Amino acid sequence: MARNRVAEFHNNKYLVSIINNGVESCGGRFFQFNGIDRTGNPKGYIFAYDKETGKILRVNADNVEDRQIFGNKENSTDARGYLCVEMCVPYVQGVYPASSFYYDNNGEVVAVQYTCYIQRIVAAIKCKLEGKTLVDLGEANHMTGNKMDNRYFNIEDGTQRDNSIHGAVFNSLLKHQRYFEGLFTTSSNKTRSFTHLVDNRYISSSWIKEYMMSNKQFADAVDDCRKDMRSKAVAPRYISVYKLETFIDWLYSKGYWTK
Repeated sequence: MARNRVAEFHNNKYLVSIINNGVESCGGRFFQFNGIDRTGNPKGYIFAYDKETGKILRVNADNVEDRQIFGNKENSTDARGYLCVEMCVPYVQGVYPASSFYYDNNGEVVAVQYTCYIQRIVAAIKCKLEGKTLVDLGEANHMTGNKMDNRYFNIEDGTQRDNSIHGAVFNSLLKHQRYFEGLFTTSSNKTRSFTHLVDNRYISSSWIKEYMMSNKQFADAVDDCRKDMRSKAVAPRYISVYKLETFIDWLYSKGYWTK
């Protein structure tokens, strides 16, 4: 099915708006914000994000018994591992399919169903709490490479280029994982298992870009990988074990990783 990019634009714009309207810290572990519900109430849903589990609790503001937790990887069948939360967005004429409409008792459309990736919510919350200007949503990145893990430490906001840079390094480490003992582990959803970095060995795309500026050979190798990823090359290139080892040594020297 073709992507509805106009709908994506309005969805992202709305998510930015509700995060900008306020994220309340609850005990330092939970972050709460409000959103429109299926009746059209602009603050009808309360969302509480748990930074330690990466899950989101959705509660009806008028009926606390109407609650649901999103982000349980055990229930997911997504082939890529992504986890979502069911939200609503305001109705915009001519943008959304009628199958996603919610109506009032008079038959008027009052809200639209919106399935949102949890990592995008976390990236937006993180930008807001870190005092960054939140105008538009970038590309949320999972720094361990585990797309089922939406804990606060594992998510970073960035660009499509940042994601591809991270992907080049992660895929190369994964390709050569037999040389990097203790760096990887596995997690599973309902149908698949995924190999990813262990928690204390996550890699930020900003660290990779920093190292690329000081090491042209490594930067060239990253760019070669990115080109092959974009073109879906039959025999893609990977960063060599030696270059990856020097990058890891640099991570230790900078204090990004500790022994």
